[in-house]
Amino acid sequence: MKTPVALLFALAVLSGGVVSCVQNEGSAPSAPAVARTPVTPLDDAPFVIPSSAKKQVHYFPEGSPTRAIQDLDDMLDSFIIDPRTSEDRQYNERLKHTVIHGTFDVRELPRLALAEHWKDRTPQEQDYFVDLLTRLLERKAIFSKEQCQKKRRTKTVYQVTYTGHKFIVADESQALATSDVMIPSQALKIGLNYKLKKTPAGWKIYDVIVDGASLLDNYKYQFDKIIQEEGYPQLLRRMESKLKDLQARDTEKAAQVEVL
Repeated sequence: MKTPVALLFALAVLSGGVVSCVQNEGSAPSAPAVARTPVTPLDDAPFVIPSSAKKQVHYFPEGSPTRAIQDLDDMLDSFIIDPRTSEDRQYNERLKHTVIHGTFDVRELPRLALAEHWKDRTPQEQDYFVDLLTRLLERKAIFSKEQCQKKRRTKTVYQVTYTGHKFIVADESQALATSDVMIPSQALKIGLNYKLKKTPAGWKIYDVIVDGASLLDNYKYQFDKIIQEEGYPQLLRRMESKLKDLQARDTEKAAQVEVL
């Protein structure tokens, strides 16, 4: 039995969205772009999953798509809830960076999410959109996971069964990794699947599917609807506003911890 942290991560992203909280601003003046705050460089040492992180009962072979998901699950299991020291916060930042940049294809997901609108953007606009969505995922996904953990009053026990993977293109460069999540207390079974693309750095996720609900399809629908009705600049304004809000919440939370 283990807590499906990958499930919590996926649901946090799917349920919150990246633009839904901002109302239609009509013809309001364009908001200034979010400043690209310099990121504190992380050293080049590889991220090491601590031995205290929950481990799988059975591992698929290294280098396989399913093993990439299992490694992600172990990694997320080590996230520190309610970090109290700078070391804890630094660990979570490294974990967050590794999850987003090390296990997700941070360029393929934005490209596919914009769909036909991607080709209408200049290379500079494409790079900015990738950067903006990536920073939103960094802030939104892990922060939401932490909030989900805090709100749970009892420790619900889950059982995750990794059922393997299948290749979805002839050259075996893309795969669908599948798993089932059982929640015995609710007699509930949830399908949790991942689409991955093979890259020189290994298998990278570009879609998460929870009981048929696709992260990629959700973003494609949101983005296309806003672009069709209000234009691409409005999509950026909404995403920038969402990012600013999340950054402010993170800053406020860190200040509260320091006072305590």
